[in-house]
Amino acid sequence: SRKRVITRATTFDEYSPGISTDLAYSDTKLGDETEGPTAKPNDIITVQYSGRLLSNGKQFDAGVISFKLGSGRVIPGWDVGLQGMQIGGQRTLRIPPNLAYGRSGAGGGVIPPNADLEFDCELKGISSGVGAEVMAALGLGLNPRTGVLVVFLLLVSWLSYGVTFPE
Repeated sequence: SRKRVITRATTFDEYSPGISTDLAYSDTKLGDETEGPTAKPNDIITVQYSGRLLSNGKQFDAGVISFKLGSGRVIPGWDVGLQGMQIGGQRTLRIPPNLAYGRSGAGGGVIPPNADLEFDCELKGISSGVGAEVMAALGLGLNPRTGVLVVFLLLVSWLSYGVTFPE
C-alpha cells in the first residue's frame, strides 16, 4: 500500500490540490485599515462570494451570505479563512477537503467527494449583537433597510401580544 504524504501550504501558490491539508489565502484587496474592525469569531459578517472547484475551475455557487463567524454554520475553511478581513477586503481562499465537504461532497454531486475548493470573497459588513444574529439567522444580511423592516415587524408582533409599558 502507498503511504500518502501530507504537506502544509505555506503560501497561496504552494497550495497543492489533493495534498495540502491547510487552507491558503491571498488578499487581492485589503479593506480600509484606518476605519472599522477586523472580522473575528462571534462577529456577524456578510460576505459576497463565488465558489469553484479547484480541479477544473467550474463555478458551483455564488451569492451573499451573513453568518456568525466561527459558529460552524459554514465550512471550517470559511470560519478560519475569513478571520482578520476588513470591510471592503477581497480574499481568495483555497480550501482542502478536510476543511470543506470532505468525503461526502455536497449539492448532490455538484461538489464531488474530496474536492479542493477555491472561493473569491469580499467582506461587505461586520456587526454584532442580538439584532445582527436574528438577521443572519433569517438570511437577511446587513442591509440597513432590511434591518429597519425586521425591527418594525418585531415591534408590531410584540405589541400585538398586548405588551404594555410601565408608567
